[in-house]
Amino acid sequence: MPDVYQESQYTVVDWQRRNLPAPARGHRWVRNDSHQYGLITENGTVFEVVPQSDHQYMRRWTHGERLPLALRDGDYIVTGWQARQLAPPKRGYRWVHINNQYLLINRVSGRIAKVTSDGQ
Repeated sequence: MPDVYQESQYTVVDWQRRNLPAPARGHRWVRNDSHQYGLITENGTVFEVVPQSDHQYMRRWTHGERLPLALRDGDYIVTGWQARQLAPPKRGYRWVHINNQYLLINRVSGRIAKVTSDGQ
């Protein structure tokens, strides 16, 4: 990330309002002039880039995409998959729930193996 975008005026302090996941410890969201949000480390290394129009929570996920790390754990994990009539996850996989979609993901890579919408 160019040094200019590491200045405080580019820091995104209202990341929740912009539907961005919480930055991990030692990371912060910045915006650039190319209409992108960047999740950067303290030394300016880019960890993730998200177009400003591509809000993580509202988008429709598809098979084969890689789910960002911030959306693979915590409140997104589905613990009662049986009650939701979801197939049992294979070893190394788990169900997550984001914006009315159930996603079966690989726990390590975050690749989406299956997508099911609520009520289907």
